[in-house]
Formats: sequence, C-alpha cells, structure tokens
Amino acid sequence: MKFNSIDLNKYRTEEVSNIFSRSGVFSDGRPYIVENWAEEHITMLTVYLSPIGFQIDAHYELDASFENKALFHDILDYLVSEKIISALPEFASAYCFGSEEDRILSVNICIGMDD
Repeated sequence: MKFNSIDLNKYRTEEVSNIFSRSGVFSDGRPYIVENWAEEHITMLTVYLSPIGFQIDAHYELDASFENKALFHDILDYLVSEKIISALPEFASAYCFGSEEDRILSVNICIGMDD
C-alpha cells in the first residue's frame, strides 16, 4: 500500500512548542510524525499518521474529533506493536484533518499528569 508523506507545515497556523518531535516510517511503510508536548501540567504524545486501513477510515470526516477509543482501538494496538507506546492508554482521542487527497489523523495520548 502507498501512503502519502506528512507535511504538517501546510496545516499549522501558529508556532508550536514541542518537547520532542520525530518522524519516521512504520514497518508497513506508513509515514508518521510523533510530537511530545506539555500544557497545563499534562504531558501528551500526538502521533500523526494516515487513517488508511484502520477502522476509523470508514468514519473519517474532515475536522471530525473522536473521543470513543473503541473506534480507533486498532490504531492504538498498532502503536503498541510499533513500540510508539508501551501499553494501551487510559485517555486518547483522535482528530481528522488535511485534504481529501492528503488525509491525516492525529492521535492524542495522555502520557502523564503533574499535580
């Protein structure tokens, strides 16, 4: 399967302060970008990838937001198998953006809370 590369600069409208950012290609050839960031005492991991081949692809709608992890549980399992995360997270959400030809899914995962 052929996947488009991910260029977040086409969609960013403001400066982003990341703790950590890296890009790569998963074992199936799917490109990704991972950003680790913090805001208001919460540390998050955001993974940008193509929704193609996942259950959420059938529900993909531009600018749609998903809180129901059941809809993207297969993606979370995939991220565990690709060693992006070590276990299924307690909190995760997904957001669809891009263009019809260049669909991107951002999966936001809470990885820590500071009291």
